[in-house]
Amino acid sequence: RGRGGGRSRPSPRRGDRPLRDKTGSPIKGADGKPLLRKDAKPIVGPDGSPILDKKGKPILQSAAILNPDGSPVLDEQGAPILKKAALKDVHGNPILDPAGQPILKKDAKPIVGKDGTPVLDKKGKPVLQTAALLDSDGTPVLDKEGKPILKKDALSDIDGKPILNKTGQPILKKDATPLVGEDGKPVVDDNGKPILQRDALLESDGKSFPDEAGKPILKKDALRDVKGKPVRDADGYPVSEKDAAPIIGADGKPVLDDDGEPMLETDVLLNKNAMPLLDKAGRLVTKEEALRDIDDKPVLDKDGKPVREEDAKPIVGTDGKPILDDDGEPILQSDAIIDNNGKPVLDAGGKPVLKDEALRDIDGGLVLDNSSKPISEKDAKPITDSEGKPILGDDGEPILQSDAIIGSDGKPLLDKDGEPVLRDEALRDMDGDPVLDKDGKPISEEDAGAIVGDDGKPVLDEDGEPILKKDALIDSDGEPVLDKDGKPVLTEDALRDVNGDPVLPPISKKNAKPIVDEDGDLVLKDNDQPVLQSDVLLESDGKPFRTDEGEVMPTGEALTDIDGDAVLDEDGEPISQKDAAPIRGPDGMAITDDDGEPILQSDAIIDSDGEPILDKNDKPVLRKGALVDIDGEPVLDDEGKPISEADAGALTDKDGQPILDEDGKPILKADALIDSDGKPVLDKAGEPVLKKDALTDFKGNPITDDDDKPIAKKNAGNLNDDEGKPVLDDEGKPVMLADLALDPDGKPLRNEAGNLIEKDDLVLDEEGYIVLDKWDDPISKKEGKPILGEDGKPLFDEDGMPYLYDDVLRDANGTPILDETGTPVLEEDAEPVQNADGTNATDLLGMPIFQDDVLLNSTGTPLYDADGELMLKNELALNTDDNPVFGQDGKPIRSKVFAPITDEFGGPVLDKNGELAIYGKVLRNAFGEPIMAYQSASSRAMGNESGMDDP
Repeated sequence: RGRGGGRSRPSPRRGDRPLRDKTGSPIKGADGKPLLRKDAKPIVGPDGSPILDKKGKPILQSAAILNPDGSPVLDEQGAPILKKAALKDVHGNPILDPAGQPILKKDAKPIVGKDGTPVLDKKGKPVLQTAALLDSDGTPVLDKEGKPILKKDALSDIDGKPILNKTGQPILKKDATPLVGEDGKPVVDDNGKPILQRDALLESDGKSFPDEAGKPILKKDALRDVKGKPVRDADGYPVSEKDAAPIIGADGKPVLDDDGEPMLETDVLLNKNAMPLLDKAGRLVTKEEALRDIDDKPVLDKDGKPVREEDAKPIVGTDGKPILDDDGEPILQSDAIIDNNGKPVLDAGGKPVLKDEALRDIDGGLVLDNSSKPISEKDAKPITDSEGKPILGDDGEPILQSDAIIGSDGKPLLDKDGEPVLRDEALRDMDGDPVLDKDGKPISEEDAGAIVGDDGKPVLDEDGEPILKKDALIDSDGEPVLDKDGKPVLTEDALRDVNGDPVLPPISKKNAKPIVDEDGDLVLKDNDQPVLQSDVLLESDGKPFRTDEGEVMPTGEALTDIDGDAVLDEDGEPISQKDAAPIRGPDGMAITDDDGEPILQSDAIIDSDGEPILDKNDKPVLRKGALVDIDGEPVLDDEGKPISEADAGALTDKDGQPILDEDGKPILKADALIDSDGKPVLDKAGEPVLKKDALTDFKGNPITDDDDKPIAKKNAGNLNDDEGKPVLDDEGKPVMLADLALDPDGKPLRNEAGNLIEKDDLVLDEEGYIVLDKWDDPISKKEGKPILGEDGKPLFDEDGMPYLYDDVLRDANGTPILDETGTPVLEEDAEPVQNADGTNATDLLGMPIFQDDVLLNSTGTPLYDADGELMLKNELALNTDDNPVFGQDGKPIRSKVFAPITDEFGGPVLDKNGELAIYGKVLRNAFGEPIMAYQSASSRAMGNESGMDDP
């Protein structure tokens, strides 16, 4: 690996460093020259054989504390004392007791202050010698204020040793200075900010390591081994992730991933020499595949090989049997928090602590009890005040540890008023982390206040209202994230990628750009409007996600989980609803609905893995039958399970009594607007609002007033112009808001000509809601009536165009006929009707009769009357939808108005255009007989010059 950028001096390789004895002096060989680490030999026992470590490998001199003659210093049992087991001073030398024997870490004592009492950490526990920087006599190195300097607060080099200033004093991280280049100027990062020493990998003299471009290698960018330490190349230099090389296989060629792309060193687990680690099967292990321990480090087996999550084994109890979870399933290593040896971390009750149930602090670390055991969220205790009394929430219930933001000491973090900040009330940055004030205290959304501009005034939204921080994307410093126009990006307006995270740089939906294809041409919708970023699934950089065929995926086409996020497959690719798989039970068989049809992932409420979330009866809850709140989110019961509308019951008041409608009947939760707790959402008059009575936007979402109260249609009023005067329709009547297609803010939508769009102009579903196309745009009736699926959404063809009723075959009831794949059959694909003998049926002109000419059953098979005659549509009475009219006997009504005209010989009569004449389309006399003007086809054929004329 070549080095670019150059260095002022070479860094010595580890193997070129001398072996040192317990006093730090170099050990010399027989020739009087210092022995090097690379020349270290195995330590042998009294029997002359090498002494082995716990893994069965010989212990080298370089790993042990040595006497001046190169022999190992032995403990009381006669075993070599390893360097890693001994206390070391600030120079890295072992600390010796008065007898000259190294002091072991396990014998470390608490550090005592000037007053003779132990120095305590933030958790109130004594600080041991192992946590502090020590002098050669084992006393702590003190800072300017006379306080012990902890290792974690000191600036350290790449090997973890403290960096000393010219006077031999450790440099604190807080006193770290900017790195200076050869020109004497501060070295800056990509954003133009000076790079501090504490952010870079450093040599023992405090100088940085350059990458191949000559830039300092930052700690966060360093390529690291399986233990989290920076790897080094053959020259002993650390490697930046951006300089990572491809992995080369035994054949000398780059190893490719599943997508055919070369795998880089950054993709896999490495040893300290940047060589890929293989599992027990000899396979490369990617970082994502590795089983990880409590410290998020890869778990290694007894042979030092990494373990894949897929190879995780069941956790076995003391009885040798697998430990089971609440569902009776074995708990795997990959489900639980495990230690560095791959063993489960147990709670106070001796149970494995599951990853997704562990109580965690503000930094994502585990919260431990007084016995240093992790706490499960279900075992979280009430938070108490200084008197030991539980602190109560607004509902009068004790606030549990799991409800609040917890510090690393397991205690709740308090706001500026000394109150615990609840998790769901904390101001969070765009990464989901709580925002802290300058004193390190979490900020509640309520206290965050409004965003203030450079002029010191609140930044206002389009309605002239101050924008609150809780409504905008916030960075880790609590500052709003701005778009290209310098405006705060609102949380609800931010474009998000397939993982639900804001795209970077953040973009507001209103600033979404048009999508172009590979040729640079605009991608257009069905209405010839450009497709915007906000219409499709995006990558993290804001570029459209594209399928293997290079197509963009509309947001409405993606399979989504309970949180509304796209469900991803094993390759991290979003799954289309049309590719949704059947949901299977424990027996591997597809679960079916009441009609015996398989329930697909797209039919049910699912988690991010595409698995169904079961109700209290362990049944999948169908999306169509799920109880949802006012925001369209599924309502969950006390166990976090979704509730079906059938099980939801009636609304109750504060006394637990059913709330009645105007007819005195209980109002069902399924019929009303409710909150996430299943309680009724009240209007400004304090009354529950029924779904059918609520004013909704074009997507069917309730519109709320300035107080976030839903607006009833009857209270919506009429539309006013800019002067506050009512807007009138063609009849001079006020235009009512409830009759218009509205946006989420309650403002009316307009078409390309700028005219108002009335609901009557749009396609509505059975419940009266506006039907949207795959781009989430309303469908105009003038485009034709689309065929809707069971989910109330239009069915689309391969080109993304909705199937229209007028274009497809329909049965006698007007229901579209579907093929074996559930796709509507187009009229243009209609097949000829065949007689019993296999010949094609023909009309009076001898032309083939097609499926679209006759009445069909639901499978597309022609229907016959009692006489065995085909039921031709042009002989039947049809309604305005072109569906047959049925008589009291349940049979279609034949109508002469729609029958073909025949001459005296029974032959067809043609009109002047040569087309078959139909009774309903010609002039008739007072007796209802056609008025003829030309000769009939049959009379001409028979040479009858004076026969009947044609109509």
